[in-house]
Formats: sequence, structure tokens, C-alpha cells
Amino acid sequence: MINSKIGGYLLGVGVIACYTLLGYVFNIEVLKIFTVSEGDFGVSFIGILICVVTLLLLPLFFNKKNGATR
Repeated sequence: MINSKIGGYLLGVGVIACYTLLGYVFNIEVLKIFTVSEGDFGVSFIGILICVVTLLLLPLFFNKKNGATR
């Protein structure tokens, strides 16, 4: 069984990676969380907010106590 801290870390990294990949594949500027250009570095705070909200809402969909089924 995976430790809950490691599982949470992997889930967070996975969500950030998915949003970043979607941002670059479909050229959506908001989802490009980290942008690096020549001599400049940028962070999308809206993209980070979207990731945090997603991570907070995921347990609601996968919590067995809510009566949700797979």
C-alpha cells in the first residue's frame, strides 16, 4: 500500500502535469502553469488555483462515504 503522504504528493504532481500538458498541447495560456522564456520566468496563479480546486474536489467524487460507486 502507498503511504498517504506519498499518494497525495503523486496525485498533486499528476494533476499539475495533466493541466500543464493540456495547456501546451491545446495552447491554453491559463493552464500553462510554469512558463520559461529567454531571461524570464512566469507562474500562472489562475492555473495554480484551478489545480488546488481540483485537488480539493477530487475526494468528493471518490469518497466511498458519500455513496459514490466506481
